[in-house]
This record gives sequence, structure tokens and C-alpha cells, in this order.
Amino acid sequence: MPKQSPTTTVLLDRQLIIYKRERSNVWQCRFQVDGKWQRTSTDQTDKDKAVAAAHEILIKANVRKEMNVSPITRTFRDIAKLAVKRMYDELEAGQGKVSYKDYKLAIDNYLIPALGKYYIDNIDLKALDKLDDYRIKQMGKTPKRSTIVTHNAALNRIFDEAIIRGFMVESNRPKLEAKGKKGERRVEFSLKEIAALKGNFDAWISRGRADSKELRAKQKKLVAKIHEDVANARHHFLHQQSYRLAVKNHATTVMMETLMIKNMVRNRKLARHISDCSWGMFENALEYKLAENGKNLIKINTFLPSTKQCRMCKTKNSQITLKDRVFVCRNCHHTEDRDLHAAINIRDFGYEQYTRSLGTCETVKRSPDAISVGADESAKGSNVIGMGRLEEAPARFAYAN
Repeated sequence: MPKQSPTTTVLLDRQLIIYKRERSNVWQCRFQVDGKWQRTSTDQTDKDKAVAAAHEILIKANVRKEMNVSPITRTFRDIAKLAVKRMYDELEAGQGKVSYKDYKLAIDNYLIPALGKYYIDNIDLKALDKLDDYRIKQMGKTPKRSTIVTHNAALNRIFDEAIIRGFMVESNRPKLEAKGKKGERRVEFSLKEIAALKGNFDAWISRGRADSKELRAKQKKLVAKIHEDVANARHHFLHQQSYRLAVKNHATTVMMETLMIKNMVRNRKLARHISDCSWGMFENALEYKLAENGKNLIKINTFLPSTKQCRMCKTKNSQITLKDRVFVCRNCHHTEDRDLHAAINIRDFGYEQYTRSLGTCETVKRSPDAISVGADESAKGSNVIGMGRLEEAPARFAYAN
């Protein structure tokens, strides 16, 4: 139990205490209302006057409690600082959100300057109108709806903090509305433009002055930003495609060809393009999304001739090259798009692999359709097939007794 200060004076047992802080002549007051201890200043340096002020504070606090108002309050600025500290503590513990950084900027730049001197339980419509005027003046324009939503979220974090600490009751929380024009999507670089910028950075950096540290640091940041944009665009595309196959598709089983990527990148002409496709990441994303949705992923052997073997007569065409985008069988003259033909072969190999794993002679009713998903138009990539069209019934396997 902490040692009491020599100046501590108990006025009412377990209900009202006055004391002085170190290096301060002003008497402080601690009182208990509704089972909770509160503290505030008496604003008095004389002990007798401080005793009278403490009794008056306790009476007012009980009256406020009966009126369903917080017994004691604090300024918006003080509560905002506590809310920011709580958000940073959550971020350090790994439990916070990335948006907390945006909330802090909104609190520091707009909310505290506009509302800082208000008591937290006195923020009403008039105070919020003052915030709107201040926001427009600082920005030089009417904020978009998304900006107001962010500021409202930061405000609610502050109100939550005040309620948790007993400086405000729920009935005093103002209702916040997100008014404003819906923001328009800003213009972005296309992947082609990003690749062009990325390709010209080496020449630009080589022309920079060797003794210009500031220029080199700026160029380094720009190059890192371009790489980050390319990586984000790639990740977004891969998650979109894997989500479409695993979640939006009604198929319950997907077959995929296992590729030897380490061997493929030995081709110096294609190594960079293959690495940019991130086939391994796509496979991992597809696998865990299928597992989360209770669906199956069958990976066929790397060395099965999915591209070279004719799906009709099973003749192998060893002379087909990467530039041949149409498969033509030399035996039965079957002609088909190279990627679609490989996808159907993967489907057939997947059926055979599945039936062998069962160890029985059960018959699997095959869906007549297969879809191929390539990483780009110049290389086959990971050919993935879904058993059945998107609009078909969800049952994809049937067994004959």
C-alpha cells in the first residue's frame, strides 16, 4: 500500500480526502462517488478554504450522479492524449490497427486545435459545427466523406476513453454523421507505366552527382516506392485470382500442375518474368483459401506431359516450343489453344491421380469443362482447372456403386 503524504487529511472516511502534491501549494481533492474514486483540484492554497471547496465538490458530484451526468469531467485535450497513448500501446502489443496512425494525425492536426478547451461532456452540435468550420479553413476546401469518416472514428476513440475512465456517460456522447462528397478514385500508374519508370531509374541514378547525399537519398526513396507499388499490384492480382477460384467458383476441387520454378529461372531470358509472376505465392494463396472453404487442391506430377501430350489420342509431341500458342497433334491433327489443352490434360491427370489415391475402381463423373489461368499472355504459367462451370451445382464428385 503506498505511503500517505504528510499533508493528507481525511475529511470523510472512505469518501473525501484532501492532500498536496510535491512542489505544489494547491490542495487536491479525492472523493468517492458510486464506488469510484475521482480526483480534482480545489484551486485553493489555504487549508480551511480547501476543506470547504472539497465538501462543495463532493455535493456537486453527487447531484451530477443523480442527474445521470459524470461526477467529474476533463478537457477534450487531456482525454485525447490518453486515447492516443492507448492506441500506441495497442500497436506495440501487436493488437492495434494501421488506421490508428491516421487517427493520431486527425487528433493532433484538427480535433485538439478545434475542441481542445471544451470539457469532454460539453461537446454538442455547436462545438461540432466549430470543428467543421476549422477543418474547412485549415484544408482550404470541403473535406471528402472518407476524411470525415476517419475524423469521426478518432472522435469516437476519444469518447470511448472518456467513458472508460468515468469522465463521461454514454448519454452525453454526441451522434456523429459523415457528410460530404464521396471521394473520387485518384489516377494510378498502370503496370506498364510502372515498369517504364522502374526501367529508367538506373540511368537517372547514374547521372546523379556522386557527392549529393540528399539527391541519392531522394532517389533511393523513389526507387523503393516504385518497387513497393509493383509488389502491391502483384499481390492484389494474385489474391483476386485465388479468391475467384477458391471462393466465388462453385467447384469443390481444383487441379494444379506443380512447376519446378528453380529450374525454370535458369533460363536467363525468362528468369525475370518468371520471378515477377510469383507462381509460388499464387499456389500458397490458392491452397489456404481452398482449405478455409472446405475444398480440395490436387497437385499433379511435374513431369507429366500436360503440354506435349495430345488429350485425344495420347500421342506426345516433343517438338512443341514456348512460342507455339496453338497445340496441333501430328497424329490425329487435333487443334486447340495451348493453355486450354494443357488445362484439360491437367484435369485428366488429376482424376487419374485421385482415383489411384482411393485405391478402388470407383468411377468419377467428369465435368466436361476446364478453365486455364495463366500468369500472363506470354507464358503458360500455372495452369489451374476448376471442375465445372461457375453456375453449375456445387456437387462436383459422384461415385458409382
